[in-house]
Amino acid sequence: MLFLLACTSPDDSAAPEDTATDWEFVAPDEEGPYGVSATTMKWTDARGQDLVAEVWYPVDACDEPEPYPEITIEGEACRDLAPSGGGRPIVAFSHGFAGIRYQSIFLTEALARHGFVVVAPDHPHNTFLDLDMDASAEVALRRPGDVVSSVDELLRRSEEGDPILGGVADDGARYAMTGHSFGGWTTLAVAGGVTDIDALRAWCKKDPENDLCSFADGFPEGAEVEGAPDPRAVVAVPMAPGGWYSFGDAGLATVAPTLQFAGDRDSVETLDEEARPLYDRLPAPKAFALLAGAEHYAFSDICLIGDLVPDCEEEAGGYIDLDTAHAIVRELTIAWIQVYLRGDDRYAEWIADRWDALTLESSP
Repeated sequence: MLFLLACTSPDDSAAPEDTATDWEFVAPDEEGPYGVSATTMKWTDARGQDLVAEVWYPVDACDEPEPYPEITIEGEACRDLAPSGGGRPIVAFSHGFAGIRYQSIFLTEALARHGFVVVAPDHPHNTFLDLDMDASAEVALRRPGDVVSSVDELLRRSEEGDPILGGVADDGARYAMTGHSFGGWTTLAVAGGVTDIDALRAWCKKDPENDLCSFADGFPEGAEVEGAPDPRAVVAVPMAPGGWYSFGDAGLATVAPTLQFAGDRDSVETLDEEARPLYDRLPAPKAFALLAGAEHYAFSDICLIGDLVPDCEEEAGGYIDLDTAHAIVRELTIAWIQVYLRGDDRYAEWIADRWDALTLESSP
């Protein structure tokens, strides 16, 4: 179930001047015309940071999906196949606190099936496998730079004829940004948000229990967030984001057109303290999609690993069915990105129709 709290209809004010209707229209709730393959990039960036990122891209067909590395979950992606065509528009994804780059394959694989190339870095010392709580402040400052570096590395490999990724991406002048939880905050920072460390410290003196306040004291004097904002990131889709107070009074007013997802049972980034205040500070065009019965991790595939969080109980625990949640998120995300990254107004009409249909469904 999805309730609409507020939505400004997609329009042409922030879309590309040239609409991209040369693509065949494929409804976002359809499978998509491509198979999907994934590959792993490893490199050392200009900051001296060692990074690992996953890249998903369209292929003609994927007949034998393979598990992802490190944590052997399996989706619908093959490994290292030849791309189907090239010049694909880019979407970047940022995982949550203690997540991993392929934590939301329900979305990243679907984007590739619909013709996008998706890149998602592991944020060092903040993944499921290498979490270091003492490094949290450093991670927060570095996260946007990890994303920007990943986009740059994808473009470099595409332009220089990498054996797998050669030619796969467009020129990277524009890309879409999405992420979950801490990755939702990262999404806002990359896609136009202006962080204000002093404002965060001031807020945390009043309310030290809020989200980023747990490590705000670790920011050194004069600290700045790396790589953000990136003017190339022209679309934002944060899922269950928090930390709106780290952007000060006006830092969210410059964020790109945003589709924000939230869950009404989210106990981590709560509706009244995190989701609503954040949305209220975003500029139009924007949309707020509230999933009834969704806890914090309904926007991930963590339950493929095991019953680690309450969301995995699904309807038995009074939560949203995860297949339903994932379908809503990927469908609206694909359509939103088609409108604001590619300028395809056919998807704006689809969003309006789908939104009306969703608001008529009953609560789980």
